Amino acid sequence: MFINFKTHIVSESIKDNLVQHFLYKLAFVFSHIFKYFRITPNQITFSSILLCLISCYFLYNNQITLFLILWYISHFLDYCDGTLARLTAKTTKSLLRVDHFVDLIRIVITFLFISLFYNSNIIWVLTIVFLSLFFLSQILSLEYDAKKQVNPNFKYIISINKKNVFFKHFYNIFFTFNGHTLFILGFIFINDFFAISIFCYLIFLNLKNMYSPLQFLIKNKRKQ
Repeated sequence: MFINFKTHIVSESIKDNLVQHFLYKLAFVFSHIFKYFRITPNQITFSSILLCLISCYFLYNNQITLFLILWYISHFLDYCDGTLARLTAKTTKSLLRVDHFVDLIRIVITFLFISLFYNSNIIWVLTIVFLSLFFLSQILSLEYDAKKQVNPNFKYIISINKKNVFFKHFYNIFFTFNGHTLFILGFIFINDFFAISIFCYLIFLNLKNMYSPLQFLIKNKRKQ
């Protein structure tokens, strides 16, 4: 018998993002299947990184369709491992979780192989800028998570107009960098212009996401 989706998926970012909500609902169904076959969250996580490596092999050999199919499956499994962990009560409060660490590796490998595919100076520069900002934003997020553990009521994220439902969903889908954002990756192979545009878009999202954490750190810097 299926357990109520809402009892396990309670994040505000999911409820306020239609794409994320749909992906987690789908992952919830697959997680029950994995649970039935006694597949563990860590097995899902490592399957994800393995599929990513295989997909990048196909990209290296200019087989874009196979790359996208395997990479999207790999990326979707990222939604399943955490959901399965909640279903099986195997979650951890550690800031540096295995699945999160694997996600970082997956993103780095993927974008490095995309740069190899294009072998363009501007794409390499954009890749380095994006990955640098991405890692910086992750470090700032860890700082925020650590602060939340000390004080659960602590918040510093920019508030948006929650009364306007359309704006709320539009903002969360297109102006937040999250797992759903990377599904845009398929468009990066249309041509050089699309590739550069998507890189600039991802860089912009990471810069925007860093604004509030940086503002918090500046305001709460340690006293000498």
